[in-house]
Order: sequence, then structure tokens, then C-alpha cells
Amino acid sequence: MCADALYAGLDILKPHVEKIDLGFKGSVVIGTVEGDVHDIGKNIVKMMFDVAGFDVYDLGRDVPLDKFVEEQIKTDSDLVCLSAMMTTTMVGMQKVTGKEVEV
Repeated sequence: MCADALYAGLDILKPHVEKIDLGFKGSVVIGTVEGDVHDIGKNIVKMMFDVAGFDVYDLGRDVPLDKFVEEQIKTDSDLVCLSAMMTTTMVGMQKVTGKEVEV
């Protein structure tokens, strides 16, 4: 219920938020890693990227790890953002980044 309330509020707020011109055009691939369906944080960050003028490729939630890499290659995005709330899914992030994730 809280998530629904947040999304309703964001839907009301978003049309009133002015986009910022940062002087460059960037793109970002974003999603919640496989096994995790929590996406409130991801969606807040997505909105901030959108307001900052980035092209946002939102993969959604419960996204297979290889999909992040495939989408980055397909879109040539500057950033890849992986979201996870559950510690059991956080360890999958290092498979994509090549860096150990501290839980």
C-alpha cells in the first residue's frame, strides 16, 4: 500500500518538475537485479536521472544479470545502475561489475 501511495505521489509530482540542462547528454541503464522485486528506490533514482536529462532505459525489476550487459551494449549507455534491497540478490551485482559487493 505504501508503494502505491508513493507512485501516486510521483505521478502527480513528475509533470511539475523541470528538467535540468547539465550541458551534456547522458544515458543510463537501470533495473532491479534478478530475484528482487523491490523497486521503489530504483524508481526514485530513475526519476532523478530523467529530470537531469538522461535517456533512461529502465529494465524493471527481477532482471536477469546478463540483460544489464546486453542493454548497455545495445544502447551504449554511459552508466549501468543495478538496484537490490535483498542481501541475497546483492551478490549477483559483482557478476556484472566485476567488483566485490559488501553485504
